[in-house]
Parts: sequence; structure tokens; C-alpha cells
Amino acid sequence: MVLTGNFQGKNLECTKPELEQLYYSPRANSVRHYYQNESEGRVEFTGDVLPAHTLPYDGLNGCEWGKWRDDLVAAARASGVEPDSYRHVVISVPWRPGCRAGQAGDGHYAIIYFCNHLQTIVHEVGHNFGFAHAKKAGIEYGDKTSSMGAGVGP
Repeated sequence: MVLTGNFQGKNLECTKPELEQLYYSPRANSVRHYYQNESEGRVEFTGDVLPAHTLPYDGLNGCEWGKWRDDLVAAARASGVEPDSYRHVVISVPWRPGCRAGQAGDGHYAIIYFCNHLQTIVHEVGHNFGFAHAKKAGIEYGDKTSSMGAGVGP
């Protein structure tokens, strides 16, 4: 599932149909295609993209991704959708100064600040699948052949 959010004065740059294509289309250059290809058909990546909810603040008080996640989850629940019924939930909000491109941490939620950057999405969803960073010679992100490093990915 993809929960999308806007901040006051800053909207997400991708539309719901664009996100549906990017995440769930069987075409090349989608998250679904990437994981099906890399897993030799063992991983199916399907879900829903919810319409954007505008958060009641501008998001400029630092990277409060836990707060943003909690507020978007509450908005989804208020609209009758239970995010916890999905195995993986991606939060997609506009990038804010000081934030990284994305972040994951608990195996269920990931946050993406650049909604159309497939490499970042695949990397953060990879963390939700339990993948660690791909190191090479002890360097974090050092493996340039892996989406979990600084690699080419999709």
C-alpha cells in the first residue's frame, strides 16, 4: 500500500495514476517488475495507492517521519482503510530540507521523499523485506551492483 501525503504549501509531485504505474504495473521500471524479476517470480508486489491527504502543517520542523506516518495512517483509517492489513506500507510525501531520499526501519513502513525515484523506492522496500545495505570492502552502500548499495538497481 502507498499512503500519499501533501504538506501545507508543498504537494507531492506524482499523481495517484503515476504511482499506481510505478509501484504495481507489470511493465519494466516498476517496483513490481523489479521484485518479480530479481526473485525469479517468487515475489509478487501488489497493492493500492490512496489519494493524497494534506497534512495540517508545512513539514519544515525537521524530518518527523514518525509523526507524518502516524498522521497519514490515522487519515487512512478515518477513510475506512486499515494500513495494518497490508504487509508493507510506503509513505510518499514531498521532500523536505534536511531529509534523506527515503527511510525504512520497522519492516512494515518505509518513507519515500522523491515519489518517482524507483531506485530509492526499491531500496527502502528492500529494507522492509529484511535486506541490509550491500557493503563492499566494509564500505556502507559500497556494492555498486546492488539496489541495496549505491548500485544500479532497477
